[in-house]
Amino acid sequence: MTCVLKNRILLNEYRSSPLSKVIDYYLSSECEQSLKLKNALIFLRYFNLYKFSIDVLSSIINHILEYTPYYDGYYIISIHMLISGLRFDLSLNPTTQLSSVHRNLWEKYKALIELNSETTFTDDFLISTVLSVLLRLKSNTIDRDVILISEDNIKQAYLNILYSFPLNTREYEKIKIFKAIFYY
Repeated sequence: MTCVLKNRILLNEYRSSPLSKVIDYYLSSECEQSLKLKNALIFLRYFNLYKFSIDVLSSIINHILEYTPYYDGYYIISIHMLISGLRFDLSLNPTTQLSSVHRNLWEKYKALIELNSETTFTDDFLISTVLSVLLRLKSNTIDRDVILISEDNIKQAYLNILYSFPLNTREYEKIKIFKAIFYY
């Protein structure tokens, strides 16, 4: 798979690539959509978001959406961003209390959402979107089972989002309001 992903021609023409065929294989079964989403998310866990262009990630997400129309694009992209953030240690700048890795991931998330929606969004809207996904995961054991995420991981994902913004900014304060809900 690494060979496929490094070949720029195949990445630029995703639908004709072997990677597209692998995703088709994962998702083409007669299983219910939640199992298809689970398979897709397991598959996506092997992708490092930093090694893909936004266009390629958008193609992969849209391909997954074709097989899982019950789930919306915001949800799938948000889940993927949250899970991807769990791969990286939360290393904070001593002055700003900012995690640069998670901030970069947030920027990639924003670009991906905007590309898929063909519009621009404020950070406030995206923060609300991500927090609603986290709240859904926290309150819904079925979704947690599909996503393969524990309550501890939800807490960590919340912290990753919180520290994607510098200390005492409006965005940071908006996210911080939810700390009691996520046991922080």
